Amino acid sequence: LPASFIDIGLRRKPHLNTLRTLEPDAIIIGTDQKDFSRPFSYIAPVMYYKSFSEKYRTNGKKSRLRFLQLADLFQRRPLAESKLAEMDKELKNIRGELQQHFADKPPKVTVIRFSSDQKMLVYGKNSMPLHTLEQLDLDTGMPLGRSKWGYKEMPISQLKTIDEGIILYIQPTDIDDSFFRSSEWLSIPAVKEQRLHPMNAAWSYGGAMSVLYNARAIQQALTAIKPTSPE
Repeated sequence: LPASFIDIGLRRKPHLNTLRTLEPDAIIIGTDQKDFSRPFSYIAPVMYYKSFSEKYRTNGKKSRLRFLQLADLFQRRPLAESKLAEMDKELKNIRGELQQHFADKPPKVTVIRFSSDQKMLVYGKNSMPLHTLEQLDLDTGMPLGRSKWGYKEMPISQLKTIDEGIILYIQPTDIDDSFFRSSEWLSIPAVKEQRLHPMNAAWSYGGAMSVLYNARAIQQALTAIKPTSPE
């Protein structure tokens, strides 16, 4: 970020005095920040947009609504609609390229993120990664129920239960490289069968446009995989 940016603290511990000196015209807060509505209201009008909830049918669809609501706030609705249209067009192209790459028989895809050297986050229903997969007409190899952020944390050993399709793990990871050479790792069926592959960094809890960034990362990872030849 440019040096001119001012640090106003953490999203859960903002510096109210610093924020007050900036004399904002409006303050925008999101998921898990509603408690700041009252103290912020003494500084400027507060706009609250909750984007993630276990009650939402799809956080991904909700993100489009929030994107357009923010566009209305800034009087940029036409620009936002054009951005979404461009994204939808590219998603359609990516979907077609993946179908062609896998001869109209794409594998199931499970997206995960390693949270430690022993645990992983598996993205299921209501997550942005799974919403992205759905936009690309891809199924997941580990269906999970809905949750606020759309993931479930479980031991890495549970990878062995995903017995079909491709598993993509989002980079970077904090796991030591030696783990990927360990007997524990090499014994995982998906590793032995070369079904587990890295995926470029993509934010799993972003807004509407993050669907496109996830789609690009998924496309790059999948098209690097040589399709299995028919028997």
